[in-house]
Amino acid sequence: MQYQKIAKQIIRRFALAFLMQTEPVFSIETIENKKNYILDKETYNEGIDIKGQSTVENQGALSVSTRSKKTPAIKVNEGSTLTLKGADNKWINVTTSEKKSFGLLASGSGTEITANKMDINTKGEGSGGVKAEYDAGIIINESKITSEGEGFSKGVWATGKQSNLIGNYLKIKVKGKEARGVSAQSGASVMINGSVIRGEGEDVNGILASDKNTNVEGNNLTVEVKGQEGHGVRAYREATVNIQNNSVIRTHGAFSHAAMLFDKATLNISDSHLKTTGADSAILYIDPPKK
Repeated sequence: MQYQKIAKQIIRRFALAFLMQTEPVFSIETIENKKNYILDKETYNEGIDIKGQSTVENQGALSVSTRSKKTPAIKVNEGSTLTLKGADNKWINVTTSEKKSFGLLASGSGTEITANKMDINTKGEGSGGVKAEYDAGIIINESKITSEGEGFSKGVWATGKQSNLIGNYLKIKVKGKEARGVSAQSGASVMINGSVIRGEGEDVNGILASDKNTNVEGNNLTVEVKGQEGHGVRAYREATVNIQNNSVIRTHGAFSHAAMLFDKATLNISDSHLKTTGADSAILYIDPPKK
């Protein structure tokens, strides 16, 4: 009997080792020091890393995903340029499923991403759709961005004094505690035009701007936040936010303000409509300076 037990254990271990060896192995697709490079696959299962001042673009259908923590689906850095072109019947699909993993990430001076007709979905805690950092630039048009992690999810985010992000005709949806539809900090510039931004969860911000020299401009926006202690627009630490041209900001939930500013922030709103429906919620809430 003892011999049979030992034999069974050996067989199980052998079978497990065999299965592990026969599972498909994926690795990040690295593109380095390439000029006028065309992405030659339709599917990348462990992401794409573009660096070394490469210039890259796609042709036709494209699907990119990652399943690892802190691993963006598409990362562009070291002064590289990426152009992604979806079509009406062939949108580009980008997905991540683990913590702190972004769909599109541009990092470093001289790095640029231009993207059209993207469908970006992220689900891990602290993940996000699109991020520009360390003086990089992103332009994204006619795209859907959904981020639904357990907390701290972001739709689009720019950080760094020369970082720049422009979004046109976007549908942004974030869900989870302290989620942010549009976020800018540390001197970044963000412009969002003709877009819909929706957030759901406790302490959710439709638009959040912080830090000196940070600037956010929104034109013809619909911003809707559902949940307790949320904010349609929130600005602090000397950031500047301009909302104009038929924009609509609505909040649903107790203590959820349409607009809130403090710490010497500047908020300019013109030709726009603000509405709150929850208890103890203000159209405009200004936190008094600390004595």
